[in-house]
Amino acid sequence: RLYVSSTTENNITIFDTLGNKLGEFGWADSVYGITISPNGNVFAANLVDQTIEYHFIGFDDAGLYYEYTGSFPVDTQPAGVAVDDDGRIYVAGVYDGSITIVTPQPLSV
Repeated sequence: RLYVSSTTENNITIFDTLGNKLGEFGWADSVYGITISPNGNVFAANLVDQTIEYHFIGFDDAGLYYEYTGSFPVDTQPAGVAVDDDGRIYVAGVYDGSITIVTPQPLSV
C-alpha cells in the first residue's frame, strides 16, 4: 500500500500497488511527519497541537476500510515520528532537537 499525505487537504489517501484508491482519512492541520507501524497503523506528528495522532486502520475480508482514531500529547513540537517493531514511538522535536520515546498503553478497539 501507498500512503500519500496532503498538508493542504489535511488528509491521507491510501492506494494499492496498481494506483487504485482504497481509502482516505482526515487529520487536524499542521501534520508534518507520518509513519506506518509494522502492523499497518498510521502515526502523525502534529506540530501546532503538540500531539501524536494515530489512525488504527485496516481492511476487512471484503476489502472494506475501517479506522479508529485518537491522539496523545507530547512535550515538544513534533516534526517527525517513527515506530519500531516493539511498538515504541520515537518523536523528533523540531525546535529543541530532542528525541522522545513513548511506549503506548495497549488499546482495546
